[in-house]
Amino acid sequence: MRNARGTDMTTAIIGFVLGIFAAALLMIAACDVSRNRHSKR
Repeated sequence: MRNARGTDMTTAIIGFVLGIFAAALLMIAACDVSRNRHSKR
């Protein structure tokens, strides 16, 4: 039963990292879209 805490912590850390990674990708994608819209004439 001790492993339950370790697994929960690992899952939380992985979810936290994935959340930040997804947020970063969304920010980059938004920047690229805005750039493309501005660059198009």
